[in-house]
Amino acid sequence: MQFRLPPLLLSVPAVLALLSTPVLAQANAQGDFNGDGFDDLAVGTPFFDNGSLLNVGAANVIFGSAAGLAFNGNQRFVAFNLNLTEVAFDQLGTALAAGDFNGDGFDELAIGVPGKDGLSINNSGMVAVVPGSATGLNTIQRTILTQVSDSQESGDSYGSSLIAGDFNGDGFDDLAIGAPGEGIGSATAAGAVEVRLGSAAGLGSTGQFWHQSMAGVLDTAETNDRFGAVLEAGDFNGDGRDELVIGVATEDDDAISNMGVVHVLIGTATGLTAIGDLLLSDSCDGEEAEDQYGFALATGDFNNDGFDDLAIGALFEDVGTVMNAGQVEVRYGSSSGLKNAVQCWNQNTGGVLDSVEALDVFGCALVAADFNNDGRDDLAIGSYGEDIGSVVNAGAVNVLLGSAAGLTATGDLFLQDTACDGPETSDNLGLALGAGDYDGDGRDDLAIGIPNEDNSVTNGGAVQVVPGPLTGVTAECWSQDTVGIIGVANPGDGFGRALGR
Repeated sequence: MQFRLPPLLLSVPAVLALLSTPVLAQANAQGDFNGDGFDDLAVGTPFFDNGSLLNVGAANVIFGSAAGLAFNGNQRFVAFNLNLTEVAFDQLGTALAAGDFNGDGFDELAIGVPGKDGLSINNSGMVAVVPGSATGLNTIQRTILTQVSDSQESGDSYGSSLIAGDFNGDGFDDLAIGAPGEGIGSATAAGAVEVRLGSAAGLGSTGQFWHQSMAGVLDTAETNDRFGAVLEAGDFNGDGRDELVIGVATEDDDAISNMGVVHVLIGTATGLTAIGDLLLSDSCDGEEAEDQYGFALATGDFNNDGFDDLAIGALFEDVGTVMNAGQVEVRYGSSSGLKNAVQCWNQNTGGVLDSVEALDVFGCALVAADFNNDGRDDLAIGSYGEDIGSVVNAGAVNVLLGSAAGLTATGDLFLQDTACDGPETSDNLGLALGAGDYDGDGRDDLAIGIPNEDNSVTNGGAVQVVPGPLTGVTAECWSQDTVGIIGVANPGDGFGRALGR
């Protein structure tokens, strides 16, 4: 059985087909892997081919420095140096997450390999965890995680999504791992999430197992829900323990297909609990078929009140009569958790640059970071279907700034390709977003995936990095053609399909 993510397309049926295989989820991998005080950027290339072996995948790490991302000393991870057997359609690098799981002061890098086969089990999936050190990531001491909370099964796609967070508040990061292909009873691809807790010895050998038919979890597991395809973490009630946010973009409600929902599991001293579980659905325009609410998630403190806030993308939301324009819903944290009141953002919202257009898919990717160092997180929103003039599907990113009252359109930024050859047809800039303070100046920098950028090859892919504060600065273009980046570009690699944040 071959496992692969199909090429990016902009129609609803095409993305629904994509969702029948592991979703390229929001990849949360901001980390300082060598402990030098500068964030490093992890880039996933799950479509990388090695000769005749298609889509084996790869991941690159570009290290930060006082001058920003550095050309020297970078690392690349493929099956060979992770001591894995390289097999077509493994898609190593589909998901990335960074966290200090053992508390040694160096972040580890978790790399999802959802297409990896187990013993006579196709596409059961695995995760490689590579420890950090003063000299970078150490492949010799890497560990391999496979599903332990339930038996490995064909098509589980364990490792399709990853997120790190401290769910029990013990000071060690924990790792949540999505297995959206997991069958629950007779419901195929209902989806599940396994959580491994961190400790001084690293990630535990046992895990918590979550799905929609568990006691206390709202809703019921259904075929093709793909619970766990999108993950995020944040402390919404300020108790020092992260909550786990789970996007279920293909959730149906009776006859309303693929409307999407979002679950929030609460952090406690013993780990996550379903007590107080939240089940969120679209409060901006109500539940509508094919909106895919929860396709993208981001957490940040947009008003600097000490509570994380949650942004939820519904990339196929219709705005008025404009189909699949996309919308983002924001819910604010408080001492009692997420509030019921919401902000609704689309490109027709007053002050937001540009205007809604069919198939823009505003909200396809999200990342929160403090780009201007004012103490409040800002929200970057990808629209990979945005047309720039007559250039179709070039892609763009809007940035809403944080304020004491929350996100505001005042000062909204509209970013496009300025460093990687300019806007081109079907580049799909903004499909993936990441952020980190790569130069240590106190302002986060924005990384924007351009997975279908043509460089030396067609659709080789690139990443545009825009230094904070995102205005009055010169963006950089990184690809497998860049001096210092390990690896050779192949057609269709899609460098930048997954990005660190």
